[in-house]
Amino acid sequence: MRNASGKLKMIVACLLIGSALLLLAGCGLFGDKGDDKAEIQGEWRVDNANMTFVITSNQFKLPGDTTYDYTIDAEAGTIDFKVGKVKGCATYTLGENAEGVATLTLVETLDGVETVTTFTKMSDDTTCDPVILPAEETPSTEDGAAATGTESGTESIVTP
Repeated sequence: MRNASGKLKMIVACLLIGSALLLLAGCGLFGDKGDDKAEIQGEWRVDNANMTFVITSNQFKLPGDTTYDYTIDAEAGTIDFKVGKVKGCATYTLGENAEGVATLTLVETLDGVETVTTFTKMSDDTTCDPVILPAEETPSTEDGAAATGTESGTESIVTP
C-alpha cells in the first residue's frame, strides 16, 4: 500500500507542477517568445525620425519601394535581414511604452559600432505603405535637432 500511495503523491505533484507552469506561461511570466513573428508585423513609426515602415510576414517595407527580406529567431531574439547581396543581423526586444503602445527596439552592430533604433507600433496593418512624414511631425532630439535613425555615422536598416 505504501508503494501505491507514493505513486499517487508523485502523480499529484507532477500535475501540480505542470499546472503551475501552464499558468505562468498563460500569464506571460514564462518568457514565451513564440508569437514574436506575429506581434512584430504591422506599421511602425521610427522614434525620433520622420518615417514609418511596415513589417510583413517576411519583409521590412521602407519608403521609396525599398524592401528587406527577413527571418526572425524568437528563441535567440534575433532578426536576420537581406537586401540584394547585403546581409545583416540585429537583436530585438518587443515591449510597451508608458502609454501601453507596443515598441520594438533593434540593436545592430557593424564594425564594432552599436546602433540602437526604437520604434512605436502604429497599427497591425501590413498592407499600408510606409511614408516619410512632414517635418512638423518629426520629433526632435533633446538638443532640438531632428533624429536621423543613425548613430555614430553608421546607417541603420531603417535609413531609406
